[in-house]
Amino acid sequence: MTNPLTRPRWLAGHALALVTVVAFVSLGFWQLRRHAEVQGLQAAVAEASALSAVDVAEAEAEFYHRVYAAGVFDHEREVRVLRSEGGESGERVITPLVLSDGTAILIDRGWVPRGGGRTRPSEATRVEGYLWPAERGSWVPESLGTRQLVRRIDPAVVQPFVDYQILDGYLIEAGPTAEPPSISSGPHLSYAVQWFLFTGVVLVGYPLLLRRALRRERLADAPPGCR
Repeated sequence: MTNPLTRPRWLAGHALALVTVVAFVSLGFWQLRRHAEVQGLQAAVAEASALSAVDVAEAEAEFYHRVYAAGVFDHEREVRVLRSEGGESGERVITPLVLSDGTAILIDRGWVPRGGGRTRPSEATRVEGYLWPAERGSWVPESLGTRQLVRRIDPAVVQPFVDYQILDGYLIEAGPTAEPPSISSGPHLSYAVQWFLFTGVVLVGYPLLLRRALRRERLADAPPGCR
């Protein structure tokens, strides 16, 4: 008698179960790799932040390092980035700081409640903090008015509207004793566990489904008196 599990519909089911297991395992390991990447970034930030502050214009000024910059704020090109803190809607104040060599860097000057103001220094200013990578993938507006609301901290948003070159990344203003911005480990580890649990469900559940199907087939083929 032909094994019912070799019928076309069951062969399709076997293939689907195999693809599902491979996909779930791959997603689980991908989440583990992402978790490892975040841990590596956290270690890099901790190591870099322990170094002495350097001039942001120097070649040694790498991302996550403590840096300083001196210049004049260009408040006419200030933007606000939508951010929430502690469950409250607000904005990060991002202002270009024009350096002595004519270049500029975006300064994250802190968080304010939605529509809140901020003191605007008019004299040359020295800013110290951490050099952070830009948040790529921004949409560039057609014009850039005062306190323009944007979604990412990205020099590409401001660059088309100024006549100076903006350095890559941005400086998160922080005092000399302030800790670097924290980087969350995120949900990658828990997601990995979930994908592996889903894999276990398929590996256990599908054989049980096959066993039940075989039993039904045998009962259907058995003589009436043997059922």
